[in-house]
Amino acid sequence: MDKIQAKTITDKFWLLHVKNKKVGMMTHNNNIYTVKIGNDIGKFTDVKDFNISYTELPKQPPIMDDNVHDYPTDGPAYNGVWNLKFNLPLYTDDVDSKSLHAAGYYKIKIDGLWVNEFCPKLIILCRNNFEGPFKEKPSTQFDRLFG
Repeated sequence: MDKIQAKTITDKFWLLHVKNKKVGMMTHNNNIYTVKIGNDIGKFTDVKDFNISYTELPKQPPIMDDNVHDYPTDGPAYNGVWNLKFNLPLYTDDVDSKSLHAAGYYKIKIDGLWVNEFCPKLIILCRNNFEGPFKEKPSTQFDRLFG
């Protein structure tokens, strides 16, 4: 019999193939490997008990863009989402970053004055009154005084 190859889908789920044809699946839960091929199901405590070889599926490159939901960003935007709670286009500036930025322009009230910010961190918007997002730079009190 040809050797079974396991293609990793997640760290707890594999698709089993023989000569590039899917023949079954394997899962891992509570230190038990469950192998299903056709109608046969086997349970193993050690994957070495089941003669298979592993291949990793190629990782997809992260999707990045220079805007999020048509709002501009100040660089590559990773993990872009539309946040329903705040009604904002949010993104991270790195694939693994946990710090969220809001895409677009904002008017933020700081110390009683409205200032423009481009792609501020979400925490800045949470801590201050703001208007936005805007796709273009809005005017502020400074623009009217000095502009």
